[in-house]
Amino acid sequence: MVTFSQVTKNYGSSRGIQDVSFSLPTGELLGLLGPNGAGKTTIMKLITGFHYPEKGSIKVGELDLRLNSRGVKALIGYLPENVPLYQEMRVREYLEYLGGVRLPGKDLKSAVMRAAELTGLTSVLSRQIGHLSKGYKQRVGLAQAIIHKPKLLILDEPTSGLDPNQILEIRKLIKEMAGETTILFSTHILQEVEALCSQVMIISEGSMVAQGTPEAIASQLQGKAVIRLSLLPDTKIEPKKIKADLEHYLHQTRGSWTVEQQSPRTPTYLLTAPADFEEQEAIALLSPWIWKGKKTVLELSSKGTGIEDLFSALTKSGGEKAQ
Repeated sequence: MVTFSQVTKNYGSSRGIQDVSFSLPTGELLGLLGPNGAGKTTIMKLITGFHYPEKGSIKVGELDLRLNSRGVKALIGYLPENVPLYQEMRVREYLEYLGGVRLPGKDLKSAVMRAAELTGLTSVLSRQIGHLSKGYKQRVGLAQAIIHKPKLLILDEPTSGLDPNQILEIRKLIKEMAGETTILFSTHILQEVEALCSQVMIISEGSMVAQGTPEAIASQLQGKAVIRLSLLPDTKIEPKKIKADLEHYLHQTRGSWTVEQQSPRTPTYLLTAPADFEEQEAIALLSPWIWKGKKTVLELSSKGTGIEDLFSALTKSGGEKAQ
């Protein structure tokens, strides 16, 4: 449905994205992950025609964005992070107004009712938008994005600022809509990707570092032992000093280890061993350091690689691109 081919976009001297290539198959639900400033919004603005690439090509369906931007835009439904709502309008009026732009001369009534039913808005169609809760306003934003039955739905941080119940409601709506349209959405919530996505794309510092199913991407880190070490807190030594001592010890062994402190107040660490270490070997290597320092171990176990671990590993400076 979407194809990026070596796309580059910068903003003056500021970096946007560099030589990004990826494809989003029809019918997939793709989660776009990346730290702030990684290039997620740039990708979405390029697809929707807000910006044009300096280099490379973008196709949506069979249409080239440069040659037929109007045709591409007709295929897309877009919900930006800050929902563009007219607060003084009633829900029905707002949807009829935007539906008239998207579907000139067609039956607006059925289009509005379909969008309202899909997003759970039928009971508030006569309400003024400004009087709705944030969760319902988000639903209105989704309704305007799907009123013309887009082939591609782009959602920028669709659950941002919602409470836990509202987040669950919006996630449910997204999952239901995935059955009839291709969806790309950006998020900072890693659990959201695990709960919703059939495909994941991770971008870091303007470059794509991974794309595929969560399971396929996680296979990049297989072969590396990941160990969780939790120690009894020591009132005399700060956790960050224990971390520094542990790093010094591990760096004297073969290969390159990484040590991540899981909490600023407690000595709990996630250790990633070099690729040639077996899990039991990595655990055994820690024993001398533990005994010498007279540490009290609360937990010492191998840890499977999840979406949080691979996100952290792939978005660190110098991370290798996935092939």
